[in-house]
Amino acid sequence: MSEHSPIQGYELLKVLARNLHVVYLARQSSTGRLVCLRVGIAEKLRQQAESLATLDHPNIVRLVEAGELQGCGFFSALEYVEGGTLRERLRGGPLAPSAAAAIASTLALTLDYARGQDMIHQNLTPSSVFLKRDDDPILDDFRPAECSKHPGGEQLGALILGTPSYMAPEEATLDHHTDLGPSVDVYRLGGVLYQMLTGQAPFPFRESSPLQILEQVRTQEPLPVRRLQPEVPNDLETICMKCLEKQPSRRYRSPGELADDLARFLQRKPSWQNRRDPPLD
Repeated sequence: MSEHSPIQGYELLKVLARNLHVVYLARQSSTGRLVCLRVGIAEKLRQQAESLATLDHPNIVRLVEAGELQGCGFFSALEYVEGGTLRERLRGGPLAPSAAAAIASTLALTLDYARGQDMIHQNLTPSSVFLKRDDDPILDDFRPAECSKHPGGEQLGALILGTPSYMAPEEATLDHHTDLGPSVDVYRLGGVLYQMLTGQAPFPFRESSPLQILEQVRTQEPLPVRRLQPEVPNDLETICMKCLEKQPSRRYRSPGELADDLARFLQRKPSWQNRRDPPLD
């Protein structure tokens, strides 16, 4: 049932989520299209809208419109993705290895594009990956990469939301001076790939507190993928575990390099990335 909309030009259909802001499924009156309408604190939504406005990629949500509300509020209308989130998709269990690799490859190319535009995804987890009806992934929450040099309060806020399981070890130090480069994107995506393959995060919460999870991220190794799911091909396990190396220098240097190896896996081609050491030439 629709309800009265405080935003001219939009018919509110239902509430999709309530967190720091309210998210509605709405219909744009002028076009009839469905949109994801976010209403809330001006600073957060304005920054998100400004970031999305600089990005033009088929796997990044399109910004339809944004603007100020009376008082201190702000709204942004985004392309509506009907397929739900990756976390919802994983409620039925792990994905087939080829399906997981295909989604991870697309995400890697998308993150690589964003880095090229000096943007970084704010909080990559299965909950923040949306899926179209054909399982093509799409992302929507970016910020300027330069902001990642000072995680501070945003990271502490992330603890409450349960995202330490996907944070890179260098993020888990909460060191305000840490420069979170492309290898952080690789680690986060490795965590998402790990969950697609095994059905659980590299460091699942279970009985652990957020601070205990951070300590595990810094000091422990996740269980090998094939110990949890033996049918996962060895090459794909190797790719995933390389993403989750503690030392950034031992991971893929960029999401684009990861995408190349995932493409080779999907094409069943050998790759030197799947060996411990690169060729000497």
